[in-house]
Amino acid sequence: MEAKELVDRMPMKAGPSIWEALLVACQTRKNFELGKIAAKELFVLEPKNNGNYVLLSNMYAEVGRWEEVNNLRTLLKNQGVKKNPGCSWIEINGKAHQFFGGETSHTHSEEEKEQCLSTHSENLAIAFGLLNTSPGTIL
Repeated sequence: MEAKELVDRMPMKAGPSIWEALLVACQTRKNFELGKIAAKELFVLEPKNNGNYVLLSNMYAEVGRWEEVNNLRTLLKNQGVKKNPGCSWIEINGKAHQFFGGETSHTHSEEEKEQCLSTHSENLAIAFGLLNTSPGTIL
């Protein structure tokens, strides 16, 4: 709580950069209570900044607090804030392939692979690379 006391003693009102730095520190230190306080301040200061919601959601997900994760996703949806999907690239035989989290549009994409890999962009790109290169190829 030393950090919160410092924010409270600042001669000016803390802005988004201060609260975001505190939220990131709370994620690193697993301080959920202070993280919630920082996030609530950010939600007021930057209600359309999806990154603030994602930071708090990731904190909850790391420890399996899925109800809180779902509550944040509902809040995002209700406020019309959209989360940008993850994006990953892989180059095979001189051609770059781009994958977005949750996508099904890539020409080599298969429904079974996506369901198994939870549609994370990194997993899609790696799976594509493994399926389309020779054994031992560095991805």
